[in-house]
Amino acid sequence: VSIAVSGLSVPSGVAVDTLGNLYVAETGINSIKKITPENVSSILGFGFQFPEALTVDSNGVVYLCDTGNNAVKKISPSNQVTNLAGSYS
Repeated sequence: VSIAVSGLSVPSGVAVDTLGNLYVAETGINSIKKITPENVSSILGFGFQFPEALTVDSNGVVYLCDTGNNAVKKISPSNQVTNLAGSYS
């Protein structure tokens, strides 16, 4: 399978959920992209600083290393972001 998405800014982490959706941590613009067969969307505005490694569980919850904030974040399928660990909430 080949996926082409233009305009990615310093992609640094990739994960795939059980539905085949692709998540990309974009360190260059401090966001997370969700790429589905129908759509490319960004999770923005949550104060991410240098998001890097990420993973997705079987319920579609994304876990993210927010390295610039020294934190681990949890992103629900409805894009609710919570701080799991670290100094930044």
